Amino acid sequence: MVSEIIINEDLEEKINYPDRRWPHVILHTSLSETLLGYIPLHWHYALQFMYVTNGVIKVKLAENTLEIHEGEGLFINSNVVHEIRDANEGARFYC
Repeated sequence: MVSEIIINEDLEEKINYPDRRWPHVILHTSLSETLLGYIPLHWHYALQFMYVTNGVIKVKLAENTLEIHEGEGLFINSNVVHEIRDANEGARFYC
């Protein structure tokens, strides 16, 4: 199943929360299953925690690109512009 990420003209990701009374979502993501094959530059009001379960992903934050390996995690603060790509095909992560 291909997942679509909705990003407006201001690069804000529009997140569809299952319950607006408690806005949260946990996704097990494989970038190869996204519409573009990566998650383009975007930001959101929500905090984001990531944990890589397979492989390696690259996360671009401002001018920095971080490699997050299997078993490692990352915290992205609210309103921080970021982009996520595979460092190797088949990488999977929770966010």
